[in-house]
Amino acid sequence: MRRCYPSSPQRNGVMLRTLRIALVMLAAACSGNTRPSTPHVEPPELVRQTRPDLRTPTGTRQGLVLDIRLEVMVDPTGRPDMSTFRLTGLGAADNEPVVKEWLAAATFRPGRQAGVPVRALYRNAWRAEARAVIRRSP
Repeated sequence: MRRCYPSSPQRNGVMLRTLRIALVMLAAACSGNTRPSTPHVEPPELVRQTRPDLRTPTGTRQGLVLDIRLEVMVDPTGRPDMSTFRLTGLGAADNEPVVKEWLAAATFRPGRQAGVPVRALYRNAWRAEARAVIRRSP
């Protein structure tokens, strides 16, 4: 038969210190950032607040008739890079020439990273809905 002896206070102290050291090492390993931090990039801003003259289909029924999303890179001087132009969504094909013309005349404040102008992505979206108008006769 095996006898159980109470553990000595000295042995308990060593185990407690070992456990504390292991927990501190684990916490230090988990808190380390493995990737170098990069400063946040502020997106470009449209300086002139105009809206393109978008075309909406005529004679449409009630519901969503336009849902366009625009993405284009803006260089550090504030000019859009038309080689990165992307227009998607409902009505995008009909409005591509209009939006491109609008972009050519638009003025942007470039994106900034740590206060320095950088190339950054500009995003915008336009939506239009057709609603039924009910007229009551007098």
